[in-house]
Amino acid sequence: MGEPVLLIDDDDAVRAPFRRALEQAGFVVETAANGREGLAATAEQGFKAIVCDLKMPSLSGLGVYAVLHELFPAVAARIIFVTAFRHDPHLQQFLVSTGRPVLDKPVEIADLVRAVRKVVEQGPKQPA
Repeated sequence: MGEPVLLIDDDDAVRAPFRRALEQAGFVVETAANGREGLAATAEQGFKAIVCDLKMPSLSGLGVYAVLHELFPAVAARIIFVTAFRHDPHLQQFLVSTGRPVLDKPVEIADLVRAVRKVVEQGPKQPA
């Protein structure tokens, strides 16, 4: 059985193809339609990677990261962000501060799979 991955994105047109691609690559994928669902899922599973959209209603990717970084830094160290808004100055500053990988939408499927594999292979991170 493959490694568990969480995919958090409010857009089903993104979630569905990402899920298919990751499952075809051998991962076991759980999805969440917003940041709150994603946080709830992280409490229940030992995800090896989390793919998280930055701009979502209810709780953004910034909020997801902030909560995880505060409570579970090793889990926050497994996030891969996806965004169509990387050039927003506020987001740029946030992304630099996290040091986490970022994929620009539209995301090439090969880049997605490669990024998830890299995070999974790196294993758990120790809090600083």
